[in-house]
Parts: sequence; structure tokens; C-alpha cells
Amino acid sequence: MRTIYLIRHGEPDTTIHDDVRRPLTPAGEQQALDLVPLFQNVTLDAVYASPFTRARTTVAPLASAHDLAVQLDMRLQERQLPGWLKDFSAYAKQQWQDLDYTQPGGESIHAVQQRYLSFFNGLPEAGTFAIGSHGMAMSSIVEYVNAGQGAAYFDTIQGHYGVVLQLIMAAGQPPRITPWPTR
Repeated sequence: MRTIYLIRHGEPDTTIHDDVRRPLTPAGEQQALDLVPLFQNVTLDAVYASPFTRARTTVAPLASAHDLAVQLDMRLQERQLPGWLKDFSAYAKQQWQDLDYTQPGGESIHAVQQRYLSFFNGLPEAGTFAIGSHGMAMSSIVEYVNAGQGAAYFDTIQGHYGVVLQLIMAAGQPPRITPWPTR
């Protein structure tokens, strides 16, 4: 059985429009530190992250606390946007209405799902993994597991960072996803 913890990056500094290099704010750095005690009773086999600065720096304290390195993988990056969007909400809404929609230079929600699933399927069949991720990517996995719920999940995490989802993938069973830790 694979247990995967998808961790949304901490609060980003949105004054930096470079999606790859956008750092965390001081609040985002604290959110990264706040993850460590949540995982104190979890044995992690590996920590992975999107190569985007905000995702990898979010899981760095967690990896360090478990004596692990953060392993970067391009398949874990956020959805490719067609550029800086003045009306991000309208674009996201259109993508949720048509999971294959994108503008030139962008990427569809289905494409993000396929990248992430490719990564998950390459993990060992048994183990526990933490992944520094992004909101739309996590929402695409919610949509994959619970069709029709990805957009609602995406809406609920807007303005919330350091959010964790637990994904259980057991052979012969449908994947299960739940917010974590459960309260």
C-alpha cells in the first residue's frame, strides 16, 4: 500500500510573477515549520517536491526532521499557465468546466492529473511519501479520485496554504483521499 501525503506549498509571495522562483512569505515559511510536528509520528520513506521554489522549501523542514533529502521531480510541478493571468479565477473556472481546456502555452487539468499519476505509479508499491505540491495539482487528484469534486476542493483551499491530503493507493482497490490530519 502506498500512503502519499500531498502538501500544498506555504503562502507564496505573489509580488514575484516568476512561477518557478516564487518564494514563500514569512507566513509561508512558518507554515512549512508547522508541518514538522504534524508528521512526528509518521515514518516517511521519502520526501519529493515540485521543483518550484515554494513547494520544495515548504517540505524542506519536514525532510530535514526525518533525515531525508527533498527529491525534485518535474512531473510534480504546478499546472503550466499560458502566462500571468489578470483574471485567474475566470480561467480556473473555465478549466473546471472543461478538464481539457487550456490556452496556448498552458496545460489542462487532465494533463496535470496524468503527470501526477505517472509519478505515483512509479513509486514503490509499499511506502509512505510526502510530496510538496500545488493547489491545482492537488485538486486534479481530488477530481481523479472523486469525480466532480475537484473544483469544490480547489475553491475551499483558496487562501489556505500548508494544507495536507492523504492519498491511499492499495493494489486492487480504488484510491482513497482525505484531508489530513483528520480533526
